[in-house]
Amino acid sequence: MGTDYGAVGTTNATFRTSWNDGAMFIGCHWGDEDVPHGHKDMGEFCLDYGGQRFLLDLGKEDYNLPGCYDSYRVISEGHNTLTINPKTMLKAHGGQKSSAEAYVNKYKSSDTDSFAVCDMTSAYDIKSVQRGIRLFKADSIAILQDEISCTAADEIYWYAHTKAEIKLLDGGKAAVLTLNGKSLRATIQSGDAVFTIEDAKSSLYAKSVANQTPNTGVQKLAIKLTGSDSYTLTVAFTPGNYQGELPAVTAIADWN
Repeated sequence: MGTDYGAVGTTNATFRTSWNDGAMFIGCHWGDEDVPHGHKDMGEFCLDYGGQRFLLDLGKEDYNLPGCYDSYRVISEGHNTLTINPKTMLKAHGGQKSSAEAYVNKYKSSDTDSFAVCDMTSAYDIKSVQRGIRLFKADSIAILQDEISCTAADEIYWYAHTKAEIKLLDGGKAAVLTLNGKSLRATIQSGDAVFTIEDAKSSLYAKSVANQTPNTGVQKLAIKLTGSDSYTLTVAFTPGNYQGELPAVTAIADWN
């Protein structure tokens, strides 16, 4: 059975190092935002390592809940994706526009490294946003890279939800996640950004919805970017005990 799924024009891509319990897996979802039961989750990624789901999707909210489609589990803040300009976008659009569509526009599958890229610009009021995932299989290194063109006033938030214990290192440039005896390290490779740890709940900018499903035991890694007109945000995920070098950061245009 193959270890990669995807192609140019698909809505999803997934890559894994193997089908063994110790494998590294990364997958990302794009597609059409205006679908029945859809969430504002364009660009959401999930990641497994060592048989553990380290970065997860929270699942559905109760459809009978008044305001269900404004709840945390539906809006972009509740997914492992980007929320941009939440002061205006969350209440107006749930964080991403319902008219948005995005499909894989660059894809490679190989025994050594595989990647998929998608242009997510249509989901936001911003100049351009690209998100790419990449897996270097020999060393079990997963890369998530966002390339953003914007204005200095724009506020960009990066989120990743987990049930793992989180320990920040190197002034927030890295984090070690520990779950059921396994560990995963996340390292910010580019820029001055740092990780913070937040609760898995709506910000003050989202619509208020009572009696939402509690996200018990879940926290989220968060990154905030503002003050520049362009960003390359590259996060590398490695086994917790990995001691080698990380792949050099290269522009998505140069991925081949």
